[in-house]
Amino acid sequence: MHNVDIDLVEMSLDVIKYAIGRISDTDPKLGFPRKAEELKALVGETVTPKGIGGEKAFALFKDVLVKASVPIDHPRHLAFVPASPTRAAVMFDLVTSATSVHGAFWLEEQAVFLPRTKRWNGWSH
Repeated sequence: MHNVDIDLVEMSLDVIKYAIGRISDTDPKLGFPRKAEELKALVGETVTPKGIGGEKAFALFKDVLVKASVPIDHPRHLAFVPASPTRAAVMFDLVTSATSVHGAFWLEEQAVFLPRTKRWNGWSH
């Protein structure tokens, strides 16, 4: 988990390329939901004692799971509450995820600058 090797670097590049492709896609594909049994047959067992590895997990996500999902920013996503984050917001989500910070606790919120928002909402430490 804390070691950096060439496999991690290559996986990081693949993930960043995927993210850039998705962020810059002006016509994202609309997935089609599948039944749980169908997905299980397609992906197999993914939680194992040894794990399945990053490459296989990422391939299953790209090749199977994302195609069985309907992205909430797709123009044809008409149910529930659709999302339309800006590309800049999506990229900054990558930054905060990579930094491993979020705004739920005061120790991390300094990085995402939530104290002002909390005061506006009447929250305090």
